[in-house]
Amino acid sequence: MDYIAHVRSSDRAIQTVKEHLLDAQELAEKWGSSLRISKVCGLAALLHDLGKYSDAFQDYIRRATAGEKVTRGEVDHATAGGRLLFDMLKGTSVTKQLLAEIVSNAIISHHGNLHDYVSGEESPFLTKSGENSPSSKLLGV
Repeated sequence: MDYIAHVRSSDRAIQTVKEHLLDAQELAEKWGSSLRISKVCGLAALLHDLGKYSDAFQDYIRRATAGEKVTRGEVDHATAGGRLLFDMLKGTSVTKQLLAEIVSNAIISHHGNLHDYVSGEESPFLTKSGENSPSSKLLGV
């Protein structure tokens, strides 16, 4: 099965999730190279739409492209990649965990503004273990 990321409205051409993520990774690595963070940028891009591999998103995009009325954003596709990164680096060094929080925030926020977890907004990643997060340790909360 080809997982669909986008369907171009002009000619109904499909871009698969794999194609979309790899293209985004390549662009992000180029843009991040001047800051010497190409791999971090590439990782964020590679994970940013990971939730489009879900059955719920595939159902949503098929309904949308078939002309059915859907609500944009009704299926969360942005959180999965951030959560994966956060979970993979949980229990590693404080530096790696803090980087995971920062990059995960960029991933889950890619359709809007970055979330401000320092001033009190609770991260969806930290709801079970917020007291153990690197930022909590650094901030003394």
